[in-house]
This record gives sequence, C-alpha cells and structure tokens, in this order.
Amino acid sequence: MGGAVLVLSGPPGAGKTTTARAVAGSFPKGVHLRADDLYHWVVTGYVLPWTPEAHDQNTLIQHAVADAAAAYASGGYSVVVDGIVGPWFLEPFRRACAAAGVGIAYAVLRPPLDTVIARATTRDEMPIPEEGPIRKMYEEFSDLGAFEHHVIDTSDLDVQATFDEVRQRFVSGSLTLDRLPPTEIRLMPVGYVRGGRVEAIDDDWDSVDAVIELDESRFSPGVVAGLEEFSHLDVVFFFDRVAESDVHLGARHPRGRNDWPEVGIFAQRAKARPNRIGVSTCTLLSVGGLSLHVRGLDAIDGTPVLDIKPHVPEMGPRGEVRKPAWMRELMRDYW
Repeated sequence: MGGAVLVLSGPPGAGKTTTARAVAGSFPKGVHLRADDLYHWVVTGYVLPWTPEAHDQNTLIQHAVADAAAAYASGGYSVVVDGIVGPWFLEPFRRACAAAGVGIAYAVLRPPLDTVIARATTRDEMPIPEEGPIRKMYEEFSDLGAFEHHVIDTSDLDVQATFDEVRQRFVSGSLTLDRLPPTEIRLMPVGYVRGGRVEAIDDDWDSVDAVIELDESRFSPGVVAGLEEFSHLDVVFFFDRVAESDVHLGARHPRGRNDWPEVGIFAQRAKARPNRIGVSTCTLLSVGGLSLHVRGLDAIDGTPVLDIKPHVPEMGPRGEVRKPAWMRELMRDYW
C-alpha cells in the first residue's frame, strides 16, 4: 500500500506514537510524521498547545503537517500522521490530500481515562503535569458523532493488538474519509453589517440598530427597488469570528447551561455551526441607496452578509409551532 495518509489521533497518552511508528514501518515505503516535532521547531514565541492562546499556532502547524503528509504520499509513501487531530482539524488534511490526489484515512485511539492520565503526566517527552488539560482533551474525543466509527477502543488491546487493528482497518479502507467534492461552494458577501454591537452579547437585540451596507462595487441602487415597502427582512450572514476549531459536530449544552439538555448543533441556533451560517429576521427601518437601516439584527459590526430577502409571513411555518421549555427560557430575553 502506498500513496495514502492515515491521521492517527486521540488524546495525549493514547499510544499514538508507538502505534504510528509501527504501522508506518510495516510498509515498504513508510513515513511516521509526528506533529509534535513541528512544535519543537518553534524556538521563540512558543505557546503551550493545550492552552486557548495556542489556537493560531496550532492551526498553522496542522496545515504544515497536512502539506508535508500529502507531499510524502504523492511520492508513493504510506504516511502515518501522529498527533492530536480532532475532526475539527481534519479540513486542511483533506484538502491537501485532495490536491495531491492521494487517499486519506482517520483513526482515533481511545484508551481508558486513567491510562491516558498516567501516560501523559509521566512520559519523558512533552509531559503534561496537570490533569485538567488532559481531562479536557480526553472529553473532546469522548463523543465524535459522525466520526465515532473511526474510533478504536483500546481498553482491552495490548500494543500488538492495537497495531494489528489499526493496520488492518487502514488497509481494508474502513478508516477512509470520504473524498472532498470536486468543487466547493464559494459565496461572496453582498454587504456587511456596520454599527450596532461589536461583540456578541446574548440578549436584548431589539434595542440594537445597525446598517447593512451593500457592496457598491457589485450593485446599483436598483437592487433594492421596492424593498422599502416591506417591514421586515430575512438576513443570511456568516459567523466570521467563529474559528473552524470551535465548530460543534455533536451535542452540547446551549450557552453552557448544564441545567439545559445536551442537544445537537442542528437542534439549536448557536453560532458554532458546521458552515457558520446565521439567519435572522429584523425590522427594516429605512432604505437609503445601498444602505439598509435595521433594528434587531443579531449580527455584530463587520459581519459579512450573504443574502437578504423581504420577510413574508406566508413563507413562515404553517400549523402549530412547538419548541422545548429550555428554548422558551433561552429566548425570553433574547429580543
């Protein structure tokens, strides 16, 4: 087997390095690519990778690892990437492999928590002295939703059995990620939100006035002719301040409220969505050229606007509308 990439992931102390080296070494042309090595290359300005401040550094290094893995694979090597790569960091690997025309697979090792803590706190290289970050990273890998079938539970597997399972599933193709579509959707903002709030505060949005400034390089005032006859707008916008690594692919407590149930991202209106697209209905105050003055648009200053439609009640829901109690409580002070 050659010309393919296996991203072998899991929390710290999961046994990735031992397994990755063994799997890579079992092929005639194999590369064991350790993501940790690239962190060592940072000689100044290094940020501990498990801290919130390390996001930009971690993103850059993941892109570098992805490019290197795809380059080796394009030369006919079987590449095993060893690193903490959650599903939220897979996109650069998938894009690099798609561009190089090589396959990509994904596996997550999941041993018991006490095993992970014992290994990660006592290992010789890059030990993590505090249990808190280890527990947090373990939790991030505890429920991977659509990626759960890429998990290998190593609770009852020794080193050899783990190697056998990972290699067999890699070769069989059961760990393969779907290829990216040959084309991707590209959207150009039609305008931007100007004014209003500069940070996302959860409630009292009906007190906020803002302006949607349409792109004068693309549109003439004729694009909004007749819009002033409508009282409300449906606005589609992009949550550009949400990082890819912050997107939720599983269930979460809305607003971090543990007294509210864990629900999937498609069962709530949170901004950390897979495509980071927001939809809101707001009041149209006035139209002045390509400037739309609105009230109650829950998007902050600088937000890219993707589309605007007049709100038509008949296009809304038909029949009884129901919602759970937690959503009723969440929305009580939203507007």
